[in-house]
Amino acid sequence: MPVTPTNPAKRIAGPCLIRNKGSVYFSQGDVIVEPVLNIFNVQSSAYDDDPREDTLTFTIRFTPVGYITAGILAAFYFTGNIVGQRLVHHKRAFLPAGIVIATDVFTITAHGFRDGHAVVVCTDTTMPAGLTENAIVYLHKITADTFTLHAVEADALAGTNPINVTSQGAGTHYIIESEYLEIHSLADDEEKYRYHNTAIVGIPTLTGKPNVTAFGEVTFEAFRKFGVAHATADVFYTRSVAANADAGGLDYAYAITEPVSLAWGAAAPFTSFTTRDGAVASFGLTLEPVLDGAGGICSRKITAQTVTLVAEPNHIGSEAVWAKRKLQGAGSGTGRRLAAGADPLNMIGDSLYARLYGAILTTSPQQWSKASDRVGALTWQATRTFTSGTANPLYYVGTGAPV
Repeated sequence: MPVTPTNPAKRIAGPCLIRNKGSVYFSQGDVIVEPVLNIFNVQSSAYDDDPREDTLTFTIRFTPVGYITAGILAAFYFTGNIVGQRLVHHKRAFLPAGIVIATDVFTITAHGFRDGHAVVVCTDTTMPAGLTENAIVYLHKITADTFTLHAVEADALAGTNPINVTSQGAGTHYIIESEYLEIHSLADDEEKYRYHNTAIVGIPTLTGKPNVTAFGEVTFEAFRKFGVAHATADVFYTRSVAANADAGGLDYAYAITEPVSLAWGAAAPFTSFTTRDGAVASFGLTLEPVLDGAGGICSRKITAQTVTLVAEPNHIGSEAVWAKRKLQGAGSGTGRRLAAGADPLNMIGDSLYARLYGAILTTSPQQWSKASDRVGALTWQATRTFTSGTANPLYYVGTGAPV
């Protein structure tokens, strides 16, 4: 049987333009999309297992070119307090009284949604009339506490043609983000894929070096549309042909590669120091699947987060490092909290600023070598503290110091 020849027209090449949460990113190279199929087995005592399809999602991986804007930083990094069971999808609950029928305005104090946010609305009792449960709509942010909903994204951004809500419904209502991620090849200008319901599950490393761009690889996961059956057409993504109007926005002058200095507490010599080869902050998430009961993963919940920074200090002696590592004074025995006596660690660049709150040294190697300096690569880990029962954040990422 002859081999079918390859059609090169069906190859979609990177780099790509990516749209998500109102921001536009450019990938340094290809964008990798991988379907992730989980299986289960039906067992028999006489024959081999019969594999069956269980859950399906898509992972989308790429390395951004390295633009630093407030919108991109807010989209990439979970900088606030993350409590157990938080979803990677932003979700808020509200009561029927939060809807003003006369104006179609919704009120949720500090709702946290952006202008143009793609969302779905659902309820535990009766939906407000005018809205369809689990249908994707778009949010127009009026204030930090109020918004209207719109059938199309353009109307949401313009604040026109709000959906006419004719009753408040009953019970408790929920609004949850259903943000799309759009991949538009810069090499094959007409090819565009839109994944309808995505969230970040792998936070990019943040690098302060003069010869490496700021962001490492970021990983999104694409889930099927909320409340839509697995076998429905276009439940994960749609493909279209369209000109790439934003391609002209790629300007390498904005791809940030910059050296940083570090500051750790108020005691010399750590008050301000440079590093031999920059600093790399890493952000780890522990995630568990949220199952929809119909053979699919509809979201993931964040159960833990870790933040570390690795750097080799310049001109800091081994004794200064060891003094920071020694367990001294009251409460210095085994079991002492790492956060006790910890200081914030700041990574400071011209247009990049990161802070690990409650940073403590977890590795501090010393080495005797012709090829290496005495103090090796140090690892700091962020730790939480509590004030009046409120958890402080682990870290901050921005374009300047937090205020």
